[in-house]
Amino acid sequence: MGKTRAEIQKAYRERKKAREGDAYREKEARRVMKYYIPSARLSKEALEARRARGREAAKRHREKHPAPSKHKIKIDFKKSIRERKQRKKMREMKVKLEKAQKAKKRLEKKIERLQKSYQRKAEASTPRSKTTSDFRHAGLSPTKVPKLLKRKLLFSNVVLKGLKEAYHKKKTDGKRVLRNVVSGKIVKKYRMMSTLTKAMGMTKKGSRKIKTSLPHVREALKKRVENFLNRDDNSRMMPGKKDCKKVGKDKSTVREKFMSENSDVKISLSHFASFRPANVKLASFLSRNTCLCTKHQNFALKLKSLKDKGCIQSTNPDNFLHAFPDEEKVDLLLANLPKDGKVKFEQWKRMEVDGKNKMKIVTLEVETQVFCETFRKEVADFRQHCFRADEQYNQLKSLKQNLPPNHVIVQMDFAENYKVKYRGEVQSAYWNCDLVTLHPVVVYHRDENGELRHESRCIVSDELGHNPFTVFSILKKVVSHLKDKHPNLQYVHYWTDSPSSQYRNKTLFSVVSDHETLFGMKASWNYFEAGHGKGPCDGVGGTVKRMADDAVKQGDAQIQDAHDFFKWASVQDKSVIKYDFVSKLECKDSEDFLRKKYAKVKTIKGTMAFHSVVGLPGGKIMSAKTSCYCTNCFGEGGFQPETCCKGKWETHGISHSR
Repeated sequence: MGKTRAEIQKAYRERKKAREGDAYREKEARRVMKYYIPSARLSKEALEARRARGREAAKRHREKHPAPSKHKIKIDFKKSIRERKQRKKMREMKVKLEKAQKAKKRLEKKIERLQKSYQRKAEASTPRSKTTSDFRHAGLSPTKVPKLLKRKLLFSNVVLKGLKEAYHKKKTDGKRVLRNVVSGKIVKKYRMMSTLTKAMGMTKKGSRKIKTSLPHVREALKKRVENFLNRDDNSRMMPGKKDCKKVGKDKSTVREKFMSENSDVKISLSHFASFRPANVKLASFLSRNTCLCTKHQNFALKLKSLKDKGCIQSTNPDNFLHAFPDEEKVDLLLANLPKDGKVKFEQWKRMEVDGKNKMKIVTLEVETQVFCETFRKEVADFRQHCFRADEQYNQLKSLKQNLPPNHVIVQMDFAENYKVKYRGEVQSAYWNCDLVTLHPVVVYHRDENGELRHESRCIVSDELGHNPFTVFSILKKVVSHLKDKHPNLQYVHYWTDSPSSQYRNKTLFSVVSDHETLFGMKASWNYFEAGHGKGPCDGVGGTVKRMADDAVKQGDAQIQDAHDFFKWASVQDKSVIKYDFVSKLECKDSEDFLRKKYAKVKTIKGTMAFHSVVGLPGGKIMSAKTSCYCTNCFGEGGFQPETCCKGKWETHGISHSR
């Protein structure tokens, strides 16, 4: 009978093994590893299937190569008389032990019955019988005692009985409260403390009132942790309608940052995590989030390839910078890569699709040397990127803490356009829905008591162009409202993200330069690092869209365009968010005005590096790579060009018709 193909192949492999030996096995192992996928990257079903195949293979191996059995051979030999005596003695001792244990159990049961009997008698003792017993112990007849005296003693026994039952039913905190109530100054004054503790069954130690500040300390610490986690540099407001704040860093990293800022506090990681507010959720890199920083994501994708090579443990960029603080450690890390091999990694890149440039994830494979050189440069750039992002958040925090009385902070951003919906929607309306522009604004100011307050506004518009002309129209609405509410307003600090098509461009630089002429007060404009502009405006935008969707679903409103949206929003009295409307005509007027006024404005070199811009008289601005709100740069009168940090600020002239 001929062999099957499987048997022929098996015989061929056996001959190869016998002829080539270990070389053949290594070659086969390398071939298999090309197609091997690590268990961590498999789905749950695929991982279970792999493990089932492994168990079957191990079973077949055991059947093919059974383990040698262990044979026990018993040898009979005569035992000595001494051993027989010892065994007999042990049997007798076991019998005695069993008898002693039975006697012990009988005594324990007897004690238990006596205790239950005593407890039943004690429970049967009512306040009235206790009163009668007290009189008889004193040598008095209960029938001959005055009724008033008998009534008072009965009242005393009733109160004690109630307190005792309540005390023993309470847990530790309840017992502490009850002890503090009954063991007051009067009890101590008449030296009845020991009598009270004995009557209620309290211990002397428990009857002492312990003054502790622990609850207040814990509450203060919890407040500090909550304020820390709610800061924009530690968590970001998610822009979606169903989102909440998310912590974008590892818990241990955030705790270490908290400890460095609060050196007087010692707190464990578990305790720190327990203080996390309910509205702050944990997040991880490479999760399903939108509008993320491109640099962070590309760096995380490179770290993912290094993790697959076994060089690092975490793909979190912030953890990487913490673990590799200098170039030497980065070089030691890259030295673990094979010099002659290649490195495969993914990257977000603009690709031409149907004549348009779109962001896509592409897979690249480069030589190890090229990867190492590129990675070293990216690490240096990424450190600066993270420094600028953190510095901008720190400067905003400093400005809020030291905001002068007649200054305001205006933080704003374009939200994702609202898509008009209907409660009962036909197919053509679903695929051809109208859009509404939403521009949330959050204003921070000092009240009469010097406390920092904020108010939320949302600008609604039917102009879909997110450009400097729309921004200028929005500024006119916002500043007009600020002047009405704060008549003594002297200075405005704008904070936005940094897209050049909206805020960071020559047109708005000119507006900042002429802000006092246009609006009656000076201003500065600050930009968050690219990709790190998330803040309270995203929360306002998400809330507004969710409220509008709920109103449509519940039949309370019918929103077909921007005018309907503003009409519905204007009557939302219970909402703390206030609304304004900017029409297309207003945006067109702003465009005509700005194009005419700033027709000769030239682009300033290095615009994308500006993160702070202040206006100066004479058509000039000063810019800095990061904001600086030290006492030299800003005071109660605003920006101080004479005393500002000279190494940080650069002066630029703006040529335009005035």
